[in-house]
Amino acid sequence: MAVTKSTDDQPSRPSEASRHADTVRWDAEKAMLSTPVETKLANDVPDLSFSSLHNLDPSLKEKLSAEHYFKEEPYGWVVVFAVFMISVIVDGLTYSFGELYPVFREKFGGHPVLTSMVLSILVGVTYGCGPVASWLCEKLGLRVVAVAGSIMAALGCLLSLAATEIWHIAICYGALTGLGFGFMYLSAIVSVSSWFEEHRALATSIAVCGSGVGTFIFAPITTFLLEYYGFYGCLFFMAAIVLNGAVFGMLLRPPPSRHHHQKTIKEKLLQSEMEAAHKRLRRWIRDEIDWELLTNGTFLLYCTSSFLGGVSCYVPYMYLSDRAVHETGMVRQHASFLISIVGIASIVGRLSAGILSNQKIADNLILYSLSCLVAGLATAFSVHAASYVAYAFYAAIFGFTGGVIIALQSVVLADIVGVDRISSAFGALLFVQGISVFVGPPLAGYLVLNAEDNGIQVEKYHLCFIVMGGVMCWSGLQILLIPLLRRMKVLSKYRLRRSSQA
Repeated sequence: MAVTKSTDDQPSRPSEASRHADTVRWDAEKAMLSTPVETKLANDVPDLSFSSLHNLDPSLKEKLSAEHYFKEEPYGWVVVFAVFMISVIVDGLTYSFGELYPVFREKFGGHPVLTSMVLSILVGVTYGCGPVASWLCEKLGLRVVAVAGSIMAALGCLLSLAATEIWHIAICYGALTGLGFGFMYLSAIVSVSSWFEEHRALATSIAVCGSGVGTFIFAPITTFLLEYYGFYGCLFFMAAIVLNGAVFGMLLRPPPSRHHHQKTIKEKLLQSEMEAAHKRLRRWIRDEIDWELLTNGTFLLYCTSSFLGGVSCYVPYMYLSDRAVHETGMVRQHASFLISIVGIASIVGRLSAGILSNQKIADNLILYSLSCLVAGLATAFSVHAASYVAYAFYAAIFGFTGGVIIALQSVVLADIVGVDRISSAFGALLFVQGISVFVGPPLAGYLVLNAEDNGIQVEKYHLCFIVMGGVMCWSGLQILLIPLLRRMKVLSKYRLRRSSQA
């Protein structure tokens, strides 16, 4: 006689199978996803442990475990070197613009405001093309985007050789080269994160130090090229240097093991979840715009301070070396080393800020504010500099404090809005800083033009440095209002509680 299984026992088996299937599906999705958007989406689902995978096929379990516990490979440090060199090229050429500024004005008879706009366009396009560069990285890969960016940036330098008007330079050297720099920079920074987990912070810190090194070496190199090869020879060599970025871009390959497992898991386990993923993606995009930040007084105050800092921070990079030549008769080759001092001091400032912040030696807000105040006062009082030592001392102070400000920017933002909201807050902050790039250099050019129109030639940069130094100080003073606002908010809540109890 056949033994018939009870119908009461049957539901337990499908339920157990369903539970394991859900576990496999969601754990596979969470292990596979690696981008910030996808990680956030994966975290919206129940947190299911890998310990429930003991009944899985061994080969599949091995694939999932290998993907979940990502092993860092030695080639990652080759990627760090490549990103370091790309940062040297991109930021080095950007911050050496001050050496080209007087040549642009002399050769094209450029208006100071229009000539300053070249730098605004260069920096603005570099950071403003981030969404486009990010989309292309997802579609084409990091290596393709980095190499294409290097070719575009070099092409912008070469096309500038045919320029006859300053607006030609703005389009070629500003927009096209800036677009190429943006593609190179974003793909480079993203590639570091994909290779590291445990040592990600260290790897990223080493990679971005290329910015200070580039600032240190490219100002004197640009001056040397202008002196010995002229304007056209300088741009030709700069195009060749930028084209070397394609070599380093070719090193930005994705981690092969992770890429292989992602593709396998996507095809075999997550095909049925595409529609649900798209719905979660739309929900994430809708929720990513944090409208409550617009009512956060301390965040708005910080954005205003950051805007003022962005307006004023490019003045030394544009005018310091040319000002030293005009006011003291300094040899231009020696004057270009002032920007090098800014670059090396910036590296020291970033490292020092990290140590001070980690050791909790000083409050991050106070340290950030004091750095802005010191940078502003040094900029304003630098008009009294009359020797190379005095100029070098100012360059060191400005570079050091600027490095501290850059290093503490995201840390202070996290203190203000909290770690959970830093993604949307940082996006808004970058937007504000992008606007400031298009305001600061033209405003500085207008102040220089105003001095020239009044017959001031030798000391034509004094008004610009004094005004921009004051703007930096204003930026620092606004940060000091944030603790005061917090204290007032606490007192207001305390009084409201006392009144309700009464």
